[in-house]
Amino acid sequence: MTKYFRATGYYPKEDISFIIDSNGKFQERWQLGSMLACANCEVIAISDYDKIQEVNLTKASPNNDSCIIRAVAKGKPSKTETGTGKTLKVGDKFYTI
Repeated sequence: MTKYFRATGYYPKEDISFIIDSNGKFQERWQLGSMLACANCEVIAISDYDKIQEVNLTKASPNNDSCIIRAVAKGKPSKTETGTGKTLKVGDKFYTI
């Protein structure tokens, strides 16, 4: 059974940050992290979608064949810690875990 994960990453070679959804492609979070690491990306955070508290990105329809990039921006992603969780932001898109 596949699950839906959301990750925030950074690609230093091009100075680009991104939010990507596994979209049902993987069974475990580490599989998404491994895919990103193999592409020379820094993994900032990976979370089960059902653990996300606040979001301005809707969940995509599951597709076991591919991941979906939800946001891209120049520079590193923003990470803010609060009493209720950690908010990750890329451009104008964010989510709190």
